[in-house]
Amino acid sequence: MKGELLQSDFFSPFDQGFQKLKRPNFIAFANGSFQVQGINAFILSRQEHGERMCGIVVSYEGRMQDKNEISALSRNEVEFVGEYNQHPIRCHNSWQEWKKEKGKTAEPFYVMFMMKEHMDLRVLKWLRAKYPERPIVVVITTEGLASYVDNAFGQGLFSMREEKGNILCKLAAFLHGTANSLYKGAFAWWLKRQGRLCEFQLLSLLSDGGLRPNRETSQYFRKAFEKSARKREIKIAADHYKNVILFNTQPTFERQECLDADTAVLQKACKMVKDLGLRAVLKPHPAEKNFSRYEKLGYEIDTTANIAQEYLLAAADCKPIAVVGFSSTTLLTANLFWRIPAISLVNCIDLYKIDAHARRAAKKFIIRYKELQAPKDMQEFAALLKKKMEEGKCYGNHQD
Repeated sequence: MKGELLQSDFFSPFDQGFQKLKRPNFIAFANGSFQVQGINAFILSRQEHGERMCGIVVSYEGRMQDKNEISALSRNEVEFVGEYNQHPIRCHNSWQEWKKEKGKTAEPFYVMFMMKEHMDLRVLKWLRAKYPERPIVVVITTEGLASYVDNAFGQGLFSMREEKGNILCKLAAFLHGTANSLYKGAFAWWLKRQGRLCEFQLLSLLSDGGLRPNRETSQYFRKAFEKSARKREIKIAADHYKNVILFNTQPTFERQECLDADTAVLQKACKMVKDLGLRAVLKPHPAEKNFSRYEKLGYEIDTTANIAQEYLLAAADCKPIAVVGFSSTTLLTANLFWRIPAISLVNCIDLYKIDAHARRAAKKFIIRYKELQAPKDMQEFAALLKKKMEEGKCYGNHQD
């Protein structure tokens, strides 16, 4: 009885949100701006196919700050729930029960998660009980780079790195992270077999381990960012990215153990850009707060209201000559959405000076994503910059 009461309290905010809407047909979970745009992109795709979309967006621990980011829907078509904490791995609902979903023909109910590891199985069980006549469709959008380069072992390493306790606590976190990834992966495979899984992602994994851009999905992500940039009234000056090589950072490389590994490379890269008569502009990750070391390296710092780079590029008519980083997701998005050349400097640093999880992710990304250019050293980087400068100093908005 106590467990049922606790469960009732947990789902009460969801119920309240649904009650304010007219026949809702989705619930979506997100923990930041990029994940919100995955929700917008999926909604836009369904709308283009003639479907009516209406539902609730749930943010992890209140991390969604600007509700205007849900730009694909009007205010009366969406409700918001904050302070969500995911249930553990346990689920008492038999996978065999999902076979019954095949025969349902009513309007589908969509449940959107960022990664298969984020699937909350108790939420799925609750929805199947709440809407017994409607087929439940799980939608996996895109969390970022980790969605494509991590496996179960990588998820375990990430969990271990984030654990603040002693070695036994870290080992337990590793085992739990690995087990969770394996379990959720198996469940996603089962859902796909039942025709109840939609992988709405930017890249597709090929049989040889490579990654192929999903152009159809990418266009909806691009439209989502552009629509949200307009709704948030983000304005970019015409010369904001003129003659610019845009450098990206990421939280991983703000860690103390990574500073020595990337500082020398960034300093050389900045000098090379300036020697070519171009502007070296660095856009810190929104999670970063201290930019002083980048200024000391000679960079112009783009701190435009701490807005994620995708919104800025969406609002800019003139795009940068190239985007440069290590293994940031923004390399992927700049290239996929606007065809801006993306250059990774991962091969130019000593990877063994960074933590194991970041090292594995970086190496896998440059190997798998063939459209990313990864010079083997700084001399090759300089030659690549000259080539990009000759090709053109300004990219206009990409058209489908």
